[in-house]
Amino acid sequence: MATQLPNFFLPATIMADALLQEVKAEPLLNLLTSIASESAPLGPTHIRALDAFCFSTGSNPSPESPLRLGDVLEIQGPPASGKTHLVYYLLVTCVMPSHHLSLPVQGWGKAAIVFDTDGSFDIRRFKHILSQRLQKIIPSDQVPGVVEQSLRRLAIIKVASTLQLAVSILNVPGYLARLFPRHELGMLVVDSVSTFYWSDRFAAERPASAASSSSSPPSSNRFRHVVTALQRVQCSLSPVIVLSNWGLTPTQKSAASIYYRQHLSPFPDPFSQDAGNPALSTLPISYQITTSRPTPLDGRQRFVGHLRRPGKEMTGQVEFTIDEEGIGFG
Repeated sequence: MATQLPNFFLPATIMADALLQEVKAEPLLNLLTSIASESAPLGPTHIRALDAFCFSTGSNPSPESPLRLGDVLEIQGPPASGKTHLVYYLLVTCVMPSHHLSLPVQGWGKAAIVFDTDGSFDIRRFKHILSQRLQKIIPSDQVPGVVEQSLRRLAIIKVASTLQLAVSILNVPGYLARLFPRHELGMLVVDSVSTFYWSDRFAAERPASAASSSSSPPSSNRFRHVVTALQRVQCSLSPVIVLSNWGLTPTQKSAASIYYRQHLSPFPDPFSQDAGNPALSTLPISYQITTSRPTPLDGRQRFVGHLRRPGKEMTGQVEFTIDEEGIGFG
């Protein structure tokens, strides 16, 4: 038989229930993410313009880290505009150690997982960029050992479809436990999130008769599974999420337009008129870099990346060059 409270307890009980109803509910994973982002700063990206821009927004929990755990960085732009090289540079920062012997290397010393959606990740180029950065910090004879040590913190996973990408992202905790049992996940990269856009769009728009005659079920919006998977990893592990994205449609019809509309759905466009719609904010963008096509400069290719943060009017700019030696920043 249920226990019945004496009458003099009832007012206090009712008051407690009323107070509890006013407490804002928050998922445990979100709370853990918030605590982690405040207590475990990552360190600088060593892209000075990007670091300075992030600090200027005033949203950083630590004076040592421009990015917070769980931040989402979108790198968008047309083909051959330097997006992947920016990804390489950020990954190098993530997997490099913080120190080597008594020398400060200033890396994050964390694991990184890359989802290579189009098979274009060039591990030789990545290793070269890593070596070039270490050459400037530690003695040359010690570089090969540190390179190998850093590469042990990098995993590259190739995927062949949107659904395979979503399932693989959901399995990130398993990858981390199996491949990097002693390391935190510092960065999760998808290069590029747009690779399967046209095939998914074709599958979604094909006639119902064709879909019914196919052995596979009718297609819905497959990309929503990727967004859901990224959100779950963001909440549980809090890596910095870096997404390279195609620039397909300029925001303005003039040739001078430097920004692009978001073509993926339900991926939000944080700078559109609908940016405040909660239904579109399933994976909010923290920062965006929009790259432009290169211009020649002394035998190298010069690129410009335009920096933005949702909700802030200020913008920034990062200039970089790419040549056989690697990537350099102005």
